[in-house]
Amino acid sequence: MTSSPDDPFEAVRRNAAGAGPEASPPPRPAARDLGDLIWPVPADAPPRLESHRAHGRAAVQWPYVDASGAVLGYVARFEDDAGKKTAVLPQTLWRKGDRLAWAWKGFPEPRPIYGLDRLAGRPFAPVLVVEGEKKADAASVRFPEYVVIGWPGGAKATRKIDWSPLAGRDVVVWPDADEPGRVAAKDVGRLASAAGARAVGVVDPPRFLPEGWDLADAWEAGLGQAEADALISEARAAAQPGGVEWPWGFRMDAEGLWYDQVPPGGGKPSPTRISAPFEVVGEARDPDGGGWAVVIRFKDRDGREKMVPVSRARLAGGGAEVRAELADAGLIVSPARGKADKFTIALAEVAAVQRLSLVSATGWCGRRFVLPKEVIGPAGGERVIFAKGAEDGLHYRKAGSLPAWREAVAARAQGNDLLTFALSLAFLGPLLRPLDLEGGGVHFRGNSSSGKTTLAYAAGSVWGGGGPLGFGQTWRSTANALEMVAYGHNDGLVVFDELALVAPEEAGSAAYSLASGQSKARSRADGSLRRRSEWRVAILSTGEI
Repeated sequence: MTSSPDDPFEAVRRNAAGAGPEASPPPRPAARDLGDLIWPVPADAPPRLESHRAHGRAAVQWPYVDASGAVLGYVARFEDDAGKKTAVLPQTLWRKGDRLAWAWKGFPEPRPIYGLDRLAGRPFAPVLVVEGEKKADAASVRFPEYVVIGWPGGAKATRKIDWSPLAGRDVVVWPDADEPGRVAAKDVGRLASAAGARAVGVVDPPRFLPEGWDLADAWEAGLGQAEADALISEARAAAQPGGVEWPWGFRMDAEGLWYDQVPPGGGKPSPTRISAPFEVVGEARDPDGGGWAVVIRFKDRDGREKMVPVSRARLAGGGAEVRAELADAGLIVSPARGKADKFTIALAEVAAVQRLSLVSATGWCGRRFVLPKEVIGPAGGERVIFAKGAEDGLHYRKAGSLPAWREAVAARAQGNDLLTFALSLAFLGPLLRPLDLEGGGVHFRGNSSSGKTTLAYAAGSVWGGGGPLGFGQTWRSTANALEMVAYGHNDGLVVFDELALVAPEEAGSAAYSLASGQSKARSRADGSLRRRSEWRVAILSTGEI
């Protein structure tokens, strides 16, 4: 196999023709300035290259696309007259000045997966991962119930790939039937778990297969469609959820969490059931690396799924409150003293590969916007979850449709300046941070039954409802509580109704505090300063004063 000097997928190989064992590799030419990489490929791009100066015309070119189907580049396969592979090269688009041109140059790292559009199109289907594009296309025909994807660059490129689109998916990896393929498959399994895959299994191909056999080859004696389906099913059944490692003596199965007690002096372990079954999703921490928690998921006795972050600090303190809260949420935990303590030990010491971001307020997290039950923005990256209790008192909801809202609410703003202003204010919060603007808002003052609360309801309808005041909150709160309400609505809208309900001596300081975006400075028990809570919000207030 040969490759071009600018091949980013393979190491530069010596020209073996006429070269002895001590021959020196040819000098590598200086890198050519191609300008700026352009992807996705625009509509006015020139036709792709069909031939390579050293390898001739490509036998086939596979398009790499993003989740929406937009082309990012191509990977071309070159063959000799006998149909044997001679090279596999990537092709990308570059802009230098006003000129767009294709070049035999690779994708930037981390490189994209082959089949991102397939993943996006079937979000709930299990995923089968193979090495390369040809195998992915062939396996898609053989296993139509799976989304089959591949990765570019071969067995040694697994750590150069962006595996984040596998977050939350059930994944099975099928290796090529050789040692590099098996090593690569195990590495892909670990990387998929680290990227947030729900569960990962690796197929063990039969050892009687010819060296290098893959899913693009014809079936062999002893391995047909039925046998392959069985191998994948076995890998799925043995899949490990998120790369979880339990402490010694503990194990989880379909019946629950168990501790295998070894009798004094040895002998056969005696299994003890500690709790109902649950899944360890991963380990979470806040953006500053603190507040570590174990995130577990389970179904209560009515079949409703719950996902709860369990604080490691509270587990270290004994865990009795944690066990009580989990029991209250519907997870059956044995109250027996020895079993209860072992449950705490298991959660305190369990390790998981997957990492999650733990937040306690809405708003921007990188390029994504976080709401209590939804994250809006580009796919990939760490999953974001809310800290336990952070949603309490927030009235974010989703109901109806955008056309219905336009007809029932927005259309009424025509010719009504106050309603137009209130609805516009509702959309201001997410723009404050990107535009580097401070928070603030407006107070609607008027007599009773003059429409103030209606304005608050209308503005709040952009974000949700469900509370006594729709999306709104009451001014009847302590200064500390008002700060936490603003913090919980970070980068959004906060609505306060009836200013007269707050003490006059607190109203002014509370309003300034909300607009400033910082909580009052407070100290810890040892005298050190606590970190301030910070927020940026658009504020809508109502009252008769």
